[in-house]
Amino acid sequence: MSQFFPQDGLQANERYIKRRQVNNAQQIERGPCLSHTQVRRVREYIRANLGYDIGLSELADQVSLSPHYFSLLFKHTVGASPYRYVLQERIYEAQRLLAAGRMAICEVALSVGFSDQSHFSGAFRKMTGTTPKRYKTHAESRRAVKTIGHAACQAAVR
Repeated sequence: MSQFFPQDGLQANERYIKRRQVNNAQQIERGPCLSHTQVRRVREYIRANLGYDIGLSELADQVSLSPHYFSLLFKHTVGASPYRYVLQERIYEAQRLLAAGRMAICEVALSVGFSDQSHFSGAFRKMTGTTPKRYKTHAESRRAVKTIGHAACQAAVR
C-alpha cells in the first residue's frame, strides 16, 4: 500500500507549475491563436459559402468572437487576413472549375462570388500570374493531350 508523503505532493505541484510556466511562455511567444476546431469551422463555412458575399462578422460569428479580435487571431493563426484567405479560396475553386472546362469564365466568376468578370479576371491574374482565359485554354490543351495519349494507348492495346 502506497503512502502519501507531503513532499511528493509539493514536488508534483512544483513540476505542474513549471510545466504551466513553460506552456504559458510558449503561448506568449507565439501569441494567441484560434484552435484547430475554430479554424476548421471557419474554413468549412468559407468553402460552403464561396458563391456568396462573406463578411468578417459572419466569419467571427462562426467562432463567437468580435470581428476585430477574430481578424487578429485568424491572421496570426493562418498567416493571411480573412479577406485574403477568402480570396485565395475563391481563386483555387475558380482554377478547379476552369480546368474542368464545363463553365464559361463569366459563370465561374459568379459561382465563386465575384460580382463581375472584370473584377474576377483582375484578381485571378494578380494571384496566379495569368488570365482566366489563358488558364482555361492551357487546361483544355492539357486535357486534349491526355485524351489523344489515352486514345493512342487504347489503340496500341487492341
